[in-house]
Amino acid sequence: MENKEDSVEIVTNKIYFIEDAMNISFKFINKVRSLKAKYSDWIALYKCSSNRNLEEFVAVETDLKIHTPSKYGLYQVKFYANQLKNVECNVAYEFLYGNEFNEIYGISHPIRFIHQNECIYCYPNNSELETNHCNSCVSQELINSLLSHISMLDSQLTDCKVKSNEIISLNKRLMVQMNENEVIVQKNNEFLNDFFILMNL
Repeated sequence: MENKEDSVEIVTNKIYFIEDAMNISFKFINKVRSLKAKYSDWIALYKCSSNRNLEEFVAVETDLKIHTPSKYGLYQVKFYANQLKNVECNVAYEFLYGNEFNEIYGISHPIRFIHQNECIYCYPNNSELETNHCNSCVSQELINSLLSHISMLDSQLTDCKVKSNEIISLNKRLMVQMNENEVIVQKNNEFLNDFFILMNL
């Protein structure tokens, strides 16, 4: 099998949440000018292994030609959570870009998946830690990911509070405007009543 693993660059994050859809990108290296996406090309997710069976993928996307590249030559590919239902937390995975002849044109760096909730149970799969009987240790990478997620949630909460206060303020202004309109309507009605009374005299 021909191997051209430096022809396509696959861009990913290092960690993804199991429960979420994930976006990755790929682009063709400039020196391979004749290479471009074809309908028969594919990007698939595999467990990292030195003895990989290409038929044993975890998830796969095909018809890559339908994707439109950005101005930087990056093609976006999305994998949905139902496609990733068989991934295991804190196991090393990698993406491969290949064609119909199973020629590999690109391999991503290793990535991992963790649970969005109960992340405390996503321990690192590390042989050195297992040797030292430290299976209950949590990796620094996981801690950083959790802190980042907490920061994101805190930012979203702050935005929600700001929007809530804006809505409350808008409601107050509308109530004031409505009361002013009611006063105007009442005065107009009184004026019309007085006018009709004078007309009937």
